[in-house]
Parts: sequence; C-alpha cells; structure tokens
Amino acid sequence: SAESRTATHREKISLCKLARMKFSEAQRAPRVMHWIMLGAGGFSLSIVLVTAILLAVNGEASFNLNDFLIPGGIQVVIFGSMWIVMSRSTLYMSIDDVGVHVRFTPFHRKPRSFAWTDIERIIVRKVNPFGEFGGWGIRSNFAKVTGYVWRGKTGIDLRMRDGRQIVVTIEDIAAAANAIKAAVPTGVEYEQRIADLHG
Repeated sequence: SAESRTATHREKISLCKLARMKFSEAQRAPRVMHWIMLGAGGFSLSIVLVTAILLAVNGEASFNLNDFLIPGGIQVVIFGSMWIVMSRSTLYMSIDDVGVHVRFTPFHRKPRSFAWTDIERIIVRKVNPFGEFGGWGIRSNFAKVTGYVWRGKTGIDLRMRDGRQIVVTIEDIAAAANAIKAAVPTGVEYEQRIADLHG
C-alpha cells in the first residue's frame, strides 16, 4: 500500500542519517585518458588536413581554408565535448554501516547503494580495467559483472546474494580495507587477495 511504501522510504532515510561513515573517496579521471583524448583529437585533425592537401596537390580540388576549417571544427567540437565530460567525470564511493555506495557523475543523479544485507561476500583485490572490462567507466563483461572502473588499480568485488557481481575501483585500498573490516556485519564473508595493501 501507499502507507507501507512511505514507511519503508522513511526507514531508509533514517538508516542513511544514522549510518556512520567509515570511508569515502572521489576518483578523478585517469591521467592517461587525457593523453589518449588529446592524441586521438590531434590524429583526427591531421587526417583532415592531410586529406585536404593531397586533394589539392592531385588537382582533384583546390585547397580552400574552409576545406580544413569546417571538418576540423567539427572534430574539435566532438573531441572537446568528450574531453570535458570525461575530465569532469568523478567516481564517488563510500562505505558505512549500511553498506557500499557508488555514484559516477555526471551519469548518476543519485548514488547506487549496495546494502550489507544484500552482500554475501566482499573481496579486496586488484582490478585490471582493460583486461576485465575493456576500459574505463560503467562497464559490464560477458560474465554479467558490472564494474565502476575509474582511476584505481585496486578495488572491491561484491558478490551479491541474488547472483550479481559488482566491482568498484578504489585508490586508497588500505584505508578502504580497514573500513570494511570495521563495518562488515556478521554473515558477510571478507576476503583479501592483496598481500600488501600498502605496496
């Protein structure tokens, strides 16, 4: 009923207010991504310029500044927009008494929360963005694993009771592991696959 849904919603809000924060982190875009975007944009512009010059040299078209400016401007707008979005994208994650919370701006308006009651096992391990997910961002692979993959090379692997698997990258994995140990309730398995968290 509407009353029961309202009561459940209020209960969730109350739990969030009472939750004690154990760990929080904000991951900016990987540095190498900036260079990839700049390199791709520069390569695309060079292709447009070389093509226009070759056409002029072969006599197939007279070289006009607009032959370069129009397609070149389109490329600048496309890659510039992509660079702005990716450079401002931030992966926020936190751990508290309620569970694990993830928000990937500007793609998420609200955090994605994974309650301890829904988690069967949590694994602290290394994460290979390209080897496991084919890149950065909000990803999924053929094994039906959802990854929130950004700057960190380590992270947590959540094995949910409904069969889902969620991977979240974390930079300060040592602090996150300590927070998990302090927050994880009885009934949730904890596994650490990184021998030296500070290494």
